[in-house]
Amino acid sequence: KGCTRKKPDGCCWLPDKNRLVIIEVARTSEWNGVEKGIECLKRKYAEKEEKYKELVEEIKEAIGGETEVMQATFIGGVKGSIMQADWDKGLGALGLPEEARPL
Repeated sequence: KGCTRKKPDGCCWLPDKNRLVIIEVARTSEWNGVEKGIECLKRKYAEKEEKYKELVEEIKEAIGGETEVMQATFIGGVKGSIMQADWDKGLGALGLPEEARPL
């Protein structure tokens, strides 16, 4: 279908969880001339989630069965800011236990 040209930054197979995770990492400025701080990060996060949503669905359809397919998106600001809840969600998708997460 239309997703064969999409190239996420990586993917991770977690056999013990029967989970495939599409990984996308990006950085953005905390100021784009209009939005400041967290709003810039939220916009970039939404853009990356939308970009690979169809790919995630195509993979689910192709492999079927009980395999969980999800996306982990990590956005960092050029000055080091992050959206902690979204990073935590992504780290959880990759199987990192809460007590091992640095946030």
